[in-house]
Amino acid sequence: MGEILQQQSDQQPRSSEGVPARGMSKKGLWFFTVVVIVLIVLVVLFMMMGNSSSNETAITSLDNIVTYTSDGYLPGNIMISPGGTVTWKNDSDITITVDSDPHPVHTSYPEFNLGSVQAGGELRFTFPNVGEYNYHNHLKASQVGTVTVE
Repeated sequence: MGEILQQQSDQQPRSSEGVPARGMSKKGLWFFTVVVIVLIVLVVLFMMMGNSSSNETAITSLDNIVTYTSDGYLPGNIMISPGGTVTWKNDSDITITVDSDPHPVHTSYPEFNLGSVQAGGELRFTFPNVGEYNYHNHLKASQVGTVTVE
């Protein structure tokens, strides 16, 4: 009797095709693993994009403060209402500028050419009209930002 029980326990249930039914085949398990890994990578990338402080991310700030560090202007894009004032704070140890585009002529909004901000200093500017106002650090023109007034 012990021998019969042993044979029964070694036998595995079979599918209608005669293949042992162990859950998932190796091919199915591989596919499932790849799908899970791809989904995890996509979720991580999405989260990184959502938490980015890059110049492409628009921030609506109650204080309307743009801080300059060695990485450039943060946030890179700030949204305000018409008549709102933006303050630029220089938290670096160098002098910077806040000037309208395009570099080097600063002609897109001459009133917005604020000039130099000493290390630890700040400047303010009030934007009366709806629009998108691009600016840069004239001393390092790759450091840019945008004020969106809507």
